[in-house]
Amino acid sequence: MTEVSKGIVQKKERISTKIKKKQFLEQFKKNYGFICKTCEQIGINRITYQRWMKSDKEFAEQVNNINNYVLELVEGELIKQVIGGNVTATIFYLVNRGNGKWVNIQKVEHNSPAVESKVDMLIKEVREVFKK
Repeated sequence: MTEVSKGIVQKKERISTKIKKKQFLEQFKKNYGFICKTCEQIGINRITYQRWMKSDKEFAEQVNNINNYVLELVEGELIKQVIGGNVTATIFYLVNRGNGKWVNIQKVEHNSPAVESKVDMLIKEVREVFKK
């Protein structure tokens, strides 16, 4: 293969890569940010996608913009659920966006006699302190 023909092949590869990246971005938005599904649809593997993300800042920025767009769509749907009176959505929103005012507290139960006796002892001590 001559130097000229090598250059033509490389140029064609670059053009096809640009086309694939454009296809990826279009499908990625339609797929609401699902990487694997988008890669499968345009005929690339995830490693190629990861390489593009590392080597092409413009491509990575466009992917991030699409991810932000999808996030805003989901947040909008969550707000609709909150306004509609969905208690679970309201709690979720408050816990995750309430700037620390709302905390998700989970009760942990245990059956260890050693821990129970220690807890009982601490409760008795606290009660004694408050009696004084």
